Amino acid sequence: MEQKPVIAITVGSVGETWTPERDPYAAAVREAGGSPVCVRSGAAAQVSADPVGFLARFDGLLLSGGPDIHPAAYPNPPSFPGEGWDAVLASHEMYVDESRDALELALVRAALAMKRPILGICRGFQVVNVALGGQLILNIDSCLGHRAQPDGASSWHPIHLDPRARLARVLGSSGAMRVNSRHHQGVTGDLLGEGLSVAATAEDGVIIEAIEATDHPWVVGVQWHPERIQDEECHRASRPLFAAFVRACGL
Repeated sequence: MEQKPVIAITVGSVGETWTPERDPYAAAVREAGGSPVCVRSGAAAQVSADPVGFLARFDGLLLSGGPDIHPAAYPNPPSFPGEGWDAVLASHEMYVDESRDALELALVRAALAMKRPILGICRGFQVVNVALGGQLILNIDSCLGHRAQPDGASSWHPIHLDPRARLARVLGSSGAMRVNSRHHQGVTGDLLGEGLSVAATAEDGVIIEAIEATDHPWVVGVQWHPERIQDEECHRASRPLFAAFVRACGL
């Protein structure tokens, strides 16, 4: 029997009851033919000590959604004279997990060096950008339409795919598509990390919705949540993305 690609999926501080069957990211990987393994933020110290050695057991890296990246982890942290980080986080409505920041940034840099495929989703998209020297808008002024609804439901908006991008070929679309949205931070062209290209933008043409690495075999980040089966339209349209990722991990 052909061995399935083993995919590391980063998650936050979840309980010991985590199973691939209960996690939507893992379910999407399994459906695409991969074997998912949870990597918790509690493993940050172990990973940071030898990220290449840790990642060597995996064929690919999936960075899941989650809380905000602490601005102190940015390559060029923003300056807020007279304000401590607690005040900055509160004023920008940010919730952070610094252990997870350390874990994921170390794993991304190792995966890039090892040429392992990477798929970043929402926060994961942002982690890839920061790992490559990029920055984030701390709180999008126009986040209405990007942030999740108060009742927990997703917002929705159109995006425009660059027809030259790998993502457009993977999704079989070179124009507009509608995606779910659950974020309040974002990336614009002037904040883009080194070696990344824009694969999709929001309708305003300013907020970047998908990125790709230009000098790596397979790195894709999307700002939306393709794993959410509750958002059937987006989940169905994005299934080819998981299939392409797992296929790349098996090469």
